[in-house]
Amino acid sequence: ARMWFLSFTRSPCKIIRHHYNRSVCKTLCLTLWLASDSPVVLSLGRPGNTGLMGVLMKIEWIGHACFCITSEVGLSIVTDPYETGFRDIINYGPVDVSADIVTVSHEHGDHNHIQAVSGKPEVVRGTGTQMVKGIRFRGIPSYHDEVQGAQRGPNTIFSFEVDGIRVVHLGDLGHLLSSETLAELKGTDVLLAPTGGPGATMELQEAIDLWESLKPPVVIPMHFKTPKCSFPKYSADDLINLRPASRKMGASYVSLTKSELPPSTEILILDYSR
Repeated sequence: ARMWFLSFTRSPCKIIRHHYNRSVCKTLCLTLWLASDSPVVLSLGRPGNTGLMGVLMKIEWIGHACFCITSEVGLSIVTDPYETGFRDIINYGPVDVSADIVTVSHEHGDHNHIQAVSGKPEVVRGTGTQMVKGIRFRGIPSYHDEVQGAQRGPNTIFSFEVDGIRVVHLGDLGHLLSSETLAELKGTDVLLAPTGGPGATMELQEAIDLWESLKPPVVIPMHFKTPKCSFPKYSADDLINLRPASRKMGASYVSLTKSELPPSTEILILDYSR
């Protein structure tokens, strides 16, 4: 299978691009790493683009619904930090990261354990617009279930922009969205979407229908069944069965640049880092 977009860089001044299969890419990556004193960066972009790579935003999947999103200048945002061991259903390792900002989609222990994040971050909760450290966060009201929160309470969808890339974190969205909310989410570049299914979030097919309506360049699944989190109904393989073009990246993070986002939706399945 061909890799849609791979860039390897040893310094900001030297960029080498390839569009080869996975085995060749691994060999190139190892060769560059051995030859360089600097880190080799894996980034997403369109094959054939010969312009400069631009700024890189890094998205690391820590586990469950928790991501660490780091801007090109180093500002970091952690979403929905979990409590390790919560109700014996969350067995990912401790979040143990430092951040400038933490977002909390709802008040359950597998999403609001802000104590796990060091660095005295500012916490963003609730709906409406908030400006925090130069980032505009838009909190969009939703529910954790199909009965307007009667079973599991409210949920906040967060939309924010980092390095020109609009990121939307759906939290534990449990229902279909109204046409008004869908319109508000149009223009999403990266959608962080729960794919674990009913019991905690919307049905997997409903999540797929949602992103096929929004058509973001990148979808990163979250909140699905893994060896360290067994309560969701569906795993990554269930998503791949429905959408075979979904790709397991073999890494816990991906780096993106606005100018090189793919022209059509790519579903990128990351490894959890904890």
